[in-house]
Amino acid sequence: MIANKLSQPRTHLNCDDLTPNQKIFLWEVMARHGAKQGFSYDRFFVKGFFRWELMGITNIKHDFIRAHVDELFPEHSTEDIEKEITRIDSVGGEFYRLLGRSYGLKKKFHAYISELGMSITTSLKRFSVDDWEDFERVGIRAIIEEFEREVPFIDAEGKLTSHETKAAL
Repeated sequence: MIANKLSQPRTHLNCDDLTPNQKIFLWEVMARHGAKQGFSYDRFFVKGFFRWELMGITNIKHDFIRAHVDELFPEHSTEDIEKEITRIDSVGGEFYRLLGRSYGLKKKFHAYISELGMSITTSLKRFSVDDWEDFERVGIRAIIEEFEREVPFIDAEGKLTSHETKAAL
């Protein structure tokens, strides 16, 4: 439905891409993940999203770790890497501290995240403390998938139709 239109960074929806009820429901799905209504409207219908917002911070961190496994974990076997990623996710700021253990990796990461649309200043500040809203952490693509999975079950007011429907999702 809208995933294809928003698959590229900085693209946005037109006002007639969704019905009024679908727009209400899209806002509710975004609100579940901590997004404000003004932000949601601005990104979906005016400015579009940066690539990092589409991907989500968790995916970005995991992809970067997997791409630099040999530098980050020379002593670990491949099977241990997923356990390490889970451990890193559970400790705020651990990802950024991990990058500091390998010479030049923070610089590589900042270049990578900059290509995705985040400034170096912002990435320094936010990754060092893992300061993310849920929608940033999860990523807009995942939220759009959630929206598209649930939107067939909304009623005339833009609400999910029943508890059974919610449970089935």
